[in-house]
Amino acid sequence: MAYLNVLANARVQTKIEAVRGTAETVMTRNLELLQSGFSWTYDQARSDEPEMLGSFSVDRDTVLLERSCTFSFEARLAFEMVPWWMSLALKGGTAVRTGTTTASTPPGYTYTITPDDTVDNLDTFTMKAGDGAVAYQFRRCVITSTTIRASFGPGGEATWRIAVEGRAIFVNTTTFDSPAAIARTMIRSKAGNLVFLDTASAIGTTQLTGKARSFSLTIDNAIEDKYFAETGLDAGADFGRGAQRITGEVVLEALNDNEFALMRANTATKLRFQNTGANIGATPTTDYLQQLDVPQAKLNSPAMGYAGNNRIYTFPFIGEKPLAAQAITSKTVTATATVVA
Repeated sequence: MAYLNVLANARVQTKIEAVRGTAETVMTRNLELLQSGFSWTYDQARSDEPEMLGSFSVDRDTVLLERSCTFSFEARLAFEMVPWWMSLALKGGTAVRTGTTTASTPPGYTYTITPDDTVDNLDTFTMKAGDGAVAYQFRRCVITSTTIRASFGPGGEATWRIAVEGRAIFVNTTTFDSPAAIARTMIRSKAGNLVFLDTASAIGTTQLTGKARSFSLTIDNAIEDKYFAETGLDAGADFGRGAQRITGEVVLEALNDNEFALMRANTATKLRFQNTGANIGATPTTDYLQQLDVPQAKLNSPAMGYAGNNRIYTFPFIGEKPLAAQAITSKTVTATATVVA
């Protein structure tokens, strides 16, 4: 009999939950992850309380304690996938997975996702994961942190990448479903990219020309499992959340003191990371588009080094909350009217 527990047979299937923590039955999408781009852990301790039994034996009836699961994904990033990921990382609900038409011919559809400050409305999903030997089901899968990155220079990855970490509730063994394939248009790291840094001007005005080498941006929602009297060994269907933090770094050619001076002056900047892809339609002209906006970012102390023969600055940054606005916005334009849950 052939071994089926091989990497070539590994797969992950998901469906966003209609009710947080209630497992969906049939998965609606395959997650196209990098090979070895998925891992999960099962953590369950056993009680260890030696008793006085009048002998050299001290353990008679140990029991299992609460259990938890964590997981991580890494994938190439496609325009069509961004709204799905952002419904998990920024703001959930069916509305964010329905695009607004650009009215071009053929039409494009815009997805603009900005988090809510006062409402915990992140989507959760059910997941089936495994290989040809055995598959497991998980419910209430919630993303704890999401990192999007791109490297524009030689030797970097060909597409934007996304890496996520999350928490889940283990269900049991299961069988895989057969979701329909979902079209993907990759966000390329070597074409169509622009990085903007503004201070007084509107975001997206001042392009960093001949400077930007790479960037990464992380959304951390500080998720924690909650256990109660009625939940038993597993965490509750709901979870705790801390303050959302937006952080990242941008690597720049050290052509002048401009950005370092902004850091030393504690000047608020406006960052936009953008990729424009292939044309979708005309009248108006509509192209595939991905924008990640941080409307109030503070640069932190740079690490100074060299890339080849040229000096570079690596600026960490933090996204602050502007007055009457949010710390981050994702805008995506695709040729797809809705995003499969």
